[in-house]
Amino acid sequence: LYSAVTPICVLYIIYVFSQIAYFISPFAAILPEGYSYAEYARSGFSGLMGIAVLNLAVIIVMNYCAKNSGQNKPKALAVYSFMLCAFTLFIIATAIAKMVMYISEYGLTQLRVYTMWFMILLTFLFLMIIIRQFKRDFNIVKYFSIVFVAMFAVLCFSRPDACIVKCNIELYENGYIDEVDESQFFGTSDDAYLTAYKNGYINDEKLEDYVSYKSFYDKLNYSTFMLWVYSE
Repeated sequence: LYSAVTPICVLYIIYVFSQIAYFISPFAAILPEGYSYAEYARSGFSGLMGIAVLNLAVIIVMNYCAKNSGQNKPKALAVYSFMLCAFTLFIIATAIAKMVMYISEYGLTQLRVYTMWFMILLTFLFLMIIIRQFKRDFNIVKYFSIVFVAMFAVLCFSRPDACIVKCNIELYENGYIDEVDESQFFGTSDDAYLTAYKNGYINDEKLEDYVSYKSFYDKLNYSTFMLWVYSE
């Protein structure tokens, strides 16, 4: 197993040093030549997914096939697992930096928010794997489940569509982005529409027309109900 994993680690080291300018540029907010912000962010996420899946699979296979496990796990196995996790975390950091560059130029969308959420979740997973290598009684399944549930709850109850519109409006008004994409007001939930109305990007006439299509059951939603109240 060590013989099989060693070339992978060596290739990672060579790859990073041969592309060091490419990996450092997002931390300096520098867009490499030949890339658009969208292409740069997508390349970061797609590369991250391939590396994360590969490294996670290698770590699982190494630990599953190890003759000794638990408190008797060989130190070399912990070192190899640490190296794979450290490289994955480095790639996650570069992918997040690329996404931040993309967001700073064009604002937030649902897909960008979900992508950032997933990359942060991956960060916690690989950090916990590192902790597990040096603290053998660390219950990674338990603590990762807690983190996942907590992060999922935040994603569900933070009204992300409202946060997206509010953030984009602030970026636009402060001159960071060129325009606010109005399709976000109509193509997402009423959380976004309500936020746009409160900030003056939707007039009363459009609001009344929008609410007129809502049924009684739609108004059981908080944002839809507030839109109905404002339209009266």
